[in-house]
Amino acid sequence: HTIDRESNEVFKNEPKNNEFYDYFQQVLEKISKNKDLKDYLPKSNSTEVVSSIRKIIELRDDNDEVEKSFEAISQRLLEKEVEAQKRIDRMNREVQVGTLMQALFYDESTNTYLFLLAKVQHIDFINNNDLTFQSGFPNDLKIFTSCIFYFDGQAVKGVRLHLDHVAKYWSDD
Repeated sequence: HTIDRESNEVFKNEPKNNEFYDYFQQVLEKISKNKDLKDYLPKSNSTEVVSSIRKIIELRDDNDEVEKSFEAISQRLLEKEVEAQKRIDRMNREVQVGTLMQALFYDESTNTYLFLLAKVQHIDFINNNDLTFQSGFPNDLKIFTSCIFYFDGQAVKGVRLHLDHVAKYWSDD
């Protein structure tokens, strides 16, 4: 989902070909090699994001319900980014613009689920075909923030968070 604070909306992105999955593989590799991590325990197993992830795990075969939960997580990030932007406006700074990637993984060896949230940077560029200004992912991958939720069944065992800048709303909200 693209998180668009200007229009106060989230937009679902659908890959049109397999090139995106190669890009997503690069995202996963970059996250797995990251050494600047912090481990957390969520404040509660009933927070909006944790509840949405638990619903995704429980209803993983129901695409419509899974999509609703993905969107709920994206909406939550949008709300928190809007609040964070209001707090930092007077400092002449901006919350980074990007797309939220979400994925559920199952580890058979440990019987655990991993849920990934990664916000990937957008850059503005001029399309050389029609000379219009556009926004999109750079080839030089930049991940601002990512976290992996570790679930043992329906319970969260922990959260591993990577921040390349201060974004307290990612861990607190």
